Amino acid sequence: MSKLLNYFYQSRRPAVTSLTKDEYRGRLVDIDPVKAERAFNKAWETRNFEIELYWKRATYFWAFIASAFVGYFGLVNADVYRLENRYQHA
Repeated sequence: MSKLLNYFYQSRRPAVTSLTKDEYRGRLVDIDPVKAERAFNKAWETRNFEIELYWKRATYFWAFIASAFVGYFGLVNADVYRLENRYQHA
């Protein structure tokens, strides 16, 4: 049991580390400008794709909200609610 606990709680170096601006330039920009341009283009395409997905999700959300309001107001304005005992509509 202690081996298992040691495995989970031992300190490890994180897999993702942050780079300083000089390290970034040294690893990517200064070494291969073509590679840097491809990375920028890929990041830009990914950004545009995520924005497009956001607007699709927002459209679906507002369509759902609008249909819920239409259904609600359709029920409220129905003749059943205008009866004398409007709570016995079921």
